[in-house]
Amino acid sequence: MLRKFEGFNLAPSYSDLQGWWTYVTNGGSAAINPNKARRSPSISSAAVLVDPGDGVGQLFDSQATWIVGVAIKPESFGDSAPLIKFNTAAGEQISLRISPTQYLYVSRNGTTLWLGSLAMHKIPLNVYTYLEFKATINTSSGSWSLRVNGLDSTLVSQTGANTAGQGGTTADRVYVQRPTTASADFSITDIYICDGQASDGRNTMLGVMRMDLLSATSDGAQDGQFSVTGDANAWGAVDDWSDSDTSYIASNVVGDKQTLGVANLIHLPSAVHGIAIASYAKKSDGGTREFKHLLRTASSNYQGALHAPTISYAAYRDDWHLNPSNSSQFSALDINNIEIGAEIVT
Repeated sequence: MLRKFEGFNLAPSYSDLQGWWTYVTNGGSAAINPNKARRSPSISSAAVLVDPGDGVGQLFDSQATWIVGVAIKPESFGDSAPLIKFNTAAGEQISLRISPTQYLYVSRNGTTLWLGSLAMHKIPLNVYTYLEFKATINTSSGSWSLRVNGLDSTLVSQTGANTAGQGGTTADRVYVQRPTTASADFSITDIYICDGQASDGRNTMLGVMRMDLLSATSDGAQDGQFSVTGDANAWGAVDDWSDSDTSYIASNVVGDKQTLGVANLIHLPSAVHGIAIASYAKKSDGGTREFKHLLRTASSNYQGALHAPTISYAAYRDDWHLNPSNSSQFSALDINNIEIGAEIVT
C-alpha cells in the first residue's frame, strides 16, 4: 500500500518539511533547491543534503515489508552510512548503503549482506540515479531486493536471509538520508514509500517515479467568495507563495470556498499514484481560524484534514493516494480535470 511520496516541490523551505515528516534532520545547511532538480525547476525540485545524516524519516505502524524509491545525485563520496533504512525504536533492521568506492550494498545494522561489483550497481557522480529497495524483515526467512533506474536487468535479491538487525519481524520507521561525510552536496528527490499490504495493489516496486508541480492557471467552479489582493484573479494571487503578502486570497466567513484550475500534466504517465495539495497560509485576526483543502473532481468537492494557521505563514499539505470520487487510482485525465482550493471551516 502506498504510504507516502515526496518531491520537495511543495515546501517553501527545508524547515517546512517538519510538518509533513516525523523526522527532518538538518545539520545546518540542508535546503530545498529547484536548481538541483531532475527536471525543469518550474515543476521539479530536490532536497540538497549537506551534512552527514541530513534527510527525512517517517514513523508508521509496524509492517513486515517496506519499499522505498528515491532519486539521488551525489557529488562526492566518503564513508558508507545508510541511504535508505528500515528501523524499529531500538535501531536499524536493514539498510541500503553506498560504499566509498560508489558501489551499492545491503547491510543488516552494519553486517554486509551483499556488496555490488558490477558497473550497473555503481553510483555515478553528478547525475541522478533512481533506486528502489524492498525488504521483508525476519531473522531467518527475510528477503530484500534492489533495482536501479527501473531496469529489471539490474535487479538483485536475496531470500532466506536474516534481515532483522534488532530481531523481530517488523519495522516502523523509514528513513532516506545523506549516506556520506564527503563535503559536496548530495541531492534527493521523488521519493515513494510503500508497505507490503496489498489493499491498493501497490505492495511492490512501482518503478521510476516523478512528482511534478502543477500550479494554478484559472479560477475554478467555486469562485468569488474569497477577496483577492494583488491580482485581478484568485489563481494569479496564489500561484507564487514567495511574494508573501504582495498577492493572496482571504476570507473570514465560515463556508467560503475557492477552487482553482491547474496546469495539465506535461507528460502521459503510465500510472498516477497520488496527488498532494499544499498552501502557504496564516491568519490575520485574534480569533480561531481553521480551513481545509479542497480537491474538486467529478464535479464534487472533497475535503482534506483540518488546518489551524497561526499569525505567521506556514506550509500546509494534504495527500490523496486514491481518487475520492471512485476509490480508484487517479488517471491522467482525472488530473487534467481536477480543481484545488480551500474552504473556511472555523
